[in-house]
Amino acid sequence: MGDPIQTLGDVDPQDRVRVTLLNGEQLDGTAQPVEFDPDRRVRIELRSGDVDHAIRYDVRAEYRDGDWETPVARRYDVEHEEGDWVTMGDVREATVLERSSDREDRSGERL
Repeated sequence: MGDPIQTLGDVDPQDRVRVTLLNGEQLDGTAQPVEFDPDRRVRIELRSGDVDHAIRYDVRAEYRDGDWETPVARRYDVEHEEGDWVTMGDVREATVLERSSDREDRSGERL
């Protein structure tokens, strides 16, 4: 199992990403937007589902006093009247399932 911060820091927009929480729950989605400042923070929003019914997740961690905090995943609660981010738990692992660059490279291939 690799360091989730290192994996999250290597994510590019439109990559397909899976994060596994400490409780074993897995969240998959397409990364957009991606923010990474190696001296400050990492924040990635994951979206799954179609545009009209997208589920939004947010994975973030801060760099403080020379160490990274444990990344935390949140889900956007569209049921709430004003919308709100609900904490789901700490992230144990992060995996890039598919790179956007790989999809772009195959876009011209014929079957």
